[in-house]
Amino acid sequence: MFLEEPAFLVVPGYAKAVKENESVSGDNYALIDTASGELCALLADGMGSGEIAGRDSEKVLELMEKLLEAGTDQDAAIQLLNNDLAVSVGQNMSTLDMCTMDLYSGMCRFRKAGAATTFLKSNSYVEQIQITSLPLGIFQERENQVVVREIIENDYIIMVTDGIIDALEDGYEEVLQRYIEDIPNVSPGEMAQRILQFALHISGGRVADDMTVLVLGVYANG
Repeated sequence: MFLEEPAFLVVPGYAKAVKENESVSGDNYALIDTASGELCALLADGMGSGEIAGRDSEKVLELMEKLLEAGTDQDAAIQLLNNDLAVSVGQNMSTLDMCTMDLYSGMCRFRKAGAATTFLKSNSYVEQIQITSLPLGIFQERENQVVVREIIENDYIIMVTDGIIDALEDGYEEVLQRYIEDIPNVSPGEMAQRILQFALHISGGRVADDMTVLVLGVYANG
């Protein structure tokens, strides 16, 4: 049996800073390859900080990965995960940022549960993807919204946690958008580091909340 090669290859880059006076980040991420030629990137931010928040966000990612690998529809998986957190005694809330890209067509679907803005960079043009939603575990019923965009070769998908946005103070997303516009085509890892260092510079080196940047660089496959 012959299978068509995907048109795109995605290379991740990652950078983080742990909240002051903590040794463990409350943020976690995961990349899941599906049998249907999709790549799903997940970024979770546990409420609070430290080991408890880290365990909460890790649990969210582990459960989501199991649901997706079992073939559960993504919206249904988010609802199931939300229900689990809503009824779990002692389980804290968590945000979830979800980006799923079809590696054959380049179509990308974004879902968020209380997550920060995602930035799409195509050369010097940067678009913000914002979805107003609550974190997981607040209510048992939720309305999932999906934003769809087509991604092309040499684009970047930039996912961040609230610690990055909040560090910028005045201007928030617009300040970061202008900075990202001026970054040349570098490796995803370098772009993630540049964005983190920019946020740290603006905050005067303070890390008031866990900061995490996940960059997905999109390239032609071969």
